[in-house]
Amino acid sequence: MTKVETEVFIAAPCAKVWELVMDWSSYPSWNPYYARIEGDAKPGARLRVQIQTPGLPPATLKPTLWYLTPERYCSWHGNLLTSLVLDTEHYFELQPSGANGCRFRHGERFSGLAAKLFGGLIDRLVRPRFAAMNEALRARAEGQALTPTETTTPKLGAARAANPALGN
Repeated sequence: MTKVETEVFIAAPCAKVWELVMDWSSYPSWNPYYARIEGDAKPGARLRVQIQTPGLPPATLKPTLWYLTPERYCSWHGNLLTSLVLDTEHYFELQPSGANGCRFRHGERFSGLAAKLFGGLIDRLVRPRFAAMNEALRARAEGQALTPTETTTPKLGAARAANPALGN
């Protein structure tokens, strides 16, 4: 079995982080890895998950949502051809941390023949994508990210006013 797991501390309540993680319709505006997730957010539902990996064409997966514990845990299960070739369980786990923070764990377990043969390659392809999503989620939850329709002028202006070293 190959396991890829990433983790990030987010200075926002888990309820806020959960809201962003489960708002799949907003993913195209901020998520660098998951271009789209469609389906019902309830166990047993079939999902359509589109991933984007630089240098590769987008891939659409059709996993089944397995577990859903609001503000704590979400996972889905999928396979390639059969579970003997490649079986996966993808998960998001949230844990309160400190007075108003959240520890976000994002991972996937891979098993089957492909995982045994290509475990190192899977790790090298997937880990940076998970980390990129984690950082985008952290920035969005902490109010540091901008949507394409927002302008940077007010925030940059405020940052310059607060720190004269930034110049004009």
